[in-house]
Amino acid sequence: MYPKVRGEYETLAKIKEGNSIARWGDGEYGVMRDQGYTRNRYDPRLSKELRVHMERCDTALIGIPTMDPKGCKYQNWSRHIEDYASRTPKHREYYSSLITRPDCGAWMRTREYAEAVQELWLDRKVVLVGPEPHRSKLRKVIEITQDVGMIECPLYQAYDYIDEFEQACLNSSADLVLLSCGVTGTCLAARLSKRKQAIDIGSIGGFLSKVFFGDPHGRYY
Repeated sequence: MYPKVRGEYETLAKIKEGNSIARWGDGEYGVMRDQGYTRNRYDPRLSKELRVHMERCDTALIGIPTMDPKGCKYQNWSRHIEDYASRTPKHREYYSSLITRPDCGAWMRTREYAEAVQELWLDRKVVLVGPEPHRSKLRKVIEITQDVGMIECPLYQAYDYIDEFEQACLNSSADLVLLSCGVTGTCLAARLSKRKQAIDIGSIGGFLSKVFFGDPHGRYY
């Protein structure tokens, strides 16, 4: 049986209380099956680390797909219910990994939701681990309200550098780490949650850019 998963607004509320979150989607579940990933070749260390965090991490919220029948992509997600359920321990609470995927629920494609996401970092000292600064729409959105530090991350094979990213985040004076680096971000969020609040924020920058700037190229995911 697929576990109960808290919804997106409830998940954001828990994060706002100071909790970290590491998120699992099709990429992460695929890697746990010992497959490669679009931006990371197969690496047994990555597969093992994702399985360990899913099973044992108790310092971060664990986000998985909600499998909400009201969702815009439920038919697609529902094909994976049995597989994901078999790889998801039953002993813990789960929160929505779709907080960064407004394409999966019409209730997220609103300014209200965008502002709820933005509230996660307002008045915080933030460092973002993500792609080159000029490519990061998320960084530009954060800069609407405050400065943000940047730890540059390659689009491909980022897991090769995860130890360096972890240390750079711990060395940073920021008290909030935002991670936009694919499956590597899932592992980093779990690691960092022992010392700092870390949010695996994914690729929501396009949606936020569309809302706040009217960016015609901003996607809803």
